[in-house]
Amino acid sequence: MNRFAPLAVLIIVACSPGQPTAEGAVTISVEHLVTLGNESGEGSFASYPIPATKTSRGWYVVADYIQAPPIPVFDSTGKYLRSFGADGDGPGEARSIVRILTMSGDSVMVVDGQLRRASVFSSDLAFVRSFVLPVTPFEIVQFGTNSFVAVPNGDRDQPPFRVFDRDGLPIAGFVAQPAADQPTPPHRISAGKSGRFWSAPWGGEYLIEEWDSLGTRLHEFRPASAWAVPYAGYEQISPEVPPQWALQGLWLDASGHVVVVAQVGDAEWAEGLGSPQMLEGRSVHPVIDTDKAYDTLIEVIDAETGVVLGSRRLDESYRMVPFAGSMATVIESETGGMRVKVMSVKVDPVR
Repeated sequence: MNRFAPLAVLIIVACSPGQPTAEGAVTISVEHLVTLGNESGEGSFASYPIPATKTSRGWYVVADYIQAPPIPVFDSTGKYLRSFGADGDGPGEARSIVRILTMSGDSVMVVDGQLRRASVFSSDLAFVRSFVLPVTPFEIVQFGTNSFVAVPNGDRDQPPFRVFDRDGLPIAGFVAQPAADQPTPPHRISAGKSGRFWSAPWGGEYLIEEWDSLGTRLHEFRPASAWAVPYAGYEQISPEVPPQWALQGLWLDASGHVVVVAQVGDAEWAEGLGSPQMLEGRSVHPVIDTDKAYDTLIEVIDAETGVVLGSRRLDESYRMVPFAGSMATVIESETGGMRVKVMSVKVDPVR
């Protein structure tokens, strides 16, 4: 039995399966915001970068999955400014960075997956304090003055959501589905309003939910979008088998829209595949061109009714949602240098 069962979902305030649509009620504009990363030296990335964060000063803070700190910082134009932090397990140091986020007050939190520790830096990026996290997070956001929610990374024995305070002390752990016999995929999460947060499974089922900090489900939406065909297990992409969709992130905008960014299969996905290779005793087709294999789907949903207000499909694949109002992709040069191209996403009502 899950030891967090007493804190499981208490109330369903709004449950609306098969939400209607009002396509065309909003317009979705996408523009280039900034490109981050130098070809080599300071401000360069040794491997695939993790999602960046943006401070109120317009600084971008981003690291990659392999390279240890120091962590590069870029200005609003993408120019490298400085680096901070160091490799190690001492104060202000990190071994393996999995997430970076901007907190209230413009502090920056650096999440170390190897040490399972969060280090907090001031707005000037001076080390302030650190605390042990209750889980190694797949996703983590601040959704109240002193509250955080994390999605555990890869541990199905953990509750899908863990809520804790600014010192890492647990507030609650609760399940995302009432059916305990079904495995729960990792969720994408985003801060909401008034100490709430939004979540959606990264794949399998298109389900958007709003929660409070104690596990009360406030809204549950199941948009009937044609691109989000439900699936129960992973199928290997091939010339005959199209890619399965995967949700890359979501956020609540200032106008009360839940904006969802998903990776979906391109109509001619096979053009992005390479020759078959043997992997663990089976033949697989590696993806050699993500933009040919995948598209990006942006969908806008009313946060009160669940009505789909509009959508837009892009031929380029954006696989990260660094912060609210943005999405990003990694571009690689001929010399192997990696840079992060960040795009802004804006939603406006049709007048």
